[in-house]
Parts: sequence; C-alpha cells; structure tokens
Amino acid sequence: MTGVWLEILLFFILVIEGFATRLLYSFILSVQKKVKGKLFNALTDVCAVVIGSGVMLVTCLLLADEVRVFYAVFFILGICIAHFVLSQRKQRSQRSISKKS
Repeated sequence: MTGVWLEILLFFILVIEGFATRLLYSFILSVQKKVKGKLFNALTDVCAVVIGSGVMLVTCLLLADEVRVFYAVFFILGICIAHFVLSQRKQRSQRSISKKS
C-alpha cells in the first residue's frame, strides 16, 4: 500500500516541479529580452535545463530510489500544463490590450 501512495505523491511533486521549471524558463526568457547576447542566452538556457532536470532527478532518487521513464513523463506534463496556462494568460492580456485601443 505504501508504494501506491508514494507513486501518487511522486506524481504530484513531479508535475509541480515541471510547472516550476517552465515558470523559471519564462523568467529567463524575460531576462534574455533585456540582456542581449548569444552566449548569455545559451548559458541561461543550459542553466534552466540543468536546474530543472537536477531537481527532478534528486526527487526521484530520494523518494523512489530510481528514475523511470514515466517519472519524466510526469515532469513533462507539468511543463505542458504551465506552458498552456502561460499562453492562455498571454492571449487574454493581448485581447484586453487590443480592446482598450
């Protein structure tokens, strides 16, 4: 029974971590718009990937003592949810701006 609860807990934690990683990347994109440079862009992109995947890896190893493919799918699901939410917010703000004009 503990295995099922662990998997459920791991699912939610990994989805939240994926969501947070996408939010981190959104922040990095906003910084990249202000600071120009290919090297800076590459370094910040790599840092976002390393931080996100590192947190996912540590979580999997601490809670489950292993990393499985479907754990990565849970993480990617969180990224997809965050991407969808952020794109919807951006579209709504663009519509409200165009209605004000």
